[in-house]
Amino acid sequence: LKTLFSIFLNIQMDKNNLKKKKLSSKDEKKKKKVSSKDEKKNLEEEMDNIKEEEKIKEKKKNKKEEVKKEKENNEKEILKDKEEGENDDNEMKKKREKKVLPPPREQKKLIKQYESEDVEKEGNNYYLIHYDWWKIWKNYVGYDEPDSTEEEEEEEEEELENEEDILNVAPSEIDNMSLFNLKAAFNGKPLKLKRQLFEQTHYHILCEKSWETLFCWYDGKPVIKRKMIAVGRSKQLQIEVYPYEVYVEKTGLRDGYLTSEFVISKEATVKQLVVQACSKLYL
Repeated sequence: LKTLFSIFLNIQMDKNNLKKKKLSSKDEKKKKKVSSKDEKKNLEEEMDNIKEEEKIKEKKKNKKEEVKKEKENNEKEILKDKEEGENDDNEMKKKREKKVLPPPREQKKLIKQYESEDVEKEGNNYYLIHYDWWKIWKNYVGYDEPDSTEEEEEEEEEELENEEDILNVAPSEIDNMSLFNLKAAFNGKPLKLKRQLFEQTHYHILCEKSWETLFCWYDGKPVIKRKMIAVGRSKQLQIEVYPYEVYVEKTGLRDGYLTSEFVISKEATVKQLVVQACSKLYL
């Protein structure tokens, strides 16, 4: 009986061992399946990351090329402006032959009218003009002098016909280049106004009609357009000469990082800021 009982126990133990082996083999298979799924998922994620990084690399490369081209274009423009500046007198003579300017008193009358009629409103466009040019033009048209009567105007016309007015010369084309930071332009960055420029010292502000009229008469560049904005809770109106300059950077890329900078109004919302930043970083 003892021997039979021991044989029976051994058989039961063997059966239990076989069951355990089967269960362990099943568990191993399940684990292998799970691990293979995880490996596939990880591989897919890695592939996606590699693809994304390749896209960013390509975009970054394109951006570098764009910056390089922009830098070259800026350099060409600056050199061109210098060359044009040297030949400015001859060009202005040719322009004067083709384009006849209104008499100084008419120019004065029209610009004064536009400036007095301008009503300051949020969203209105205004333009910066170099203060040195503005002073020359004001002297030319007698902007700050009292308005003359018809008889005085006739006498002035006769005097001008009889003798040349050497001191009172019409200005050349509008030149705003010295208001900009040209060193940054040589480094491939967009043209930006110099810091610490002051109204009535470095520039004068004109309403849209006045600028368009002067630009039509004299031409020139670059155009510096700014908006009237309402600031703070009191909604105080002011011309936004210096909007915010934003610098953004994307890190964690294999080949380094991606940077960009842009200008945004002080009136912009956080959402507008985020949208613009994402578009600059290709997100």
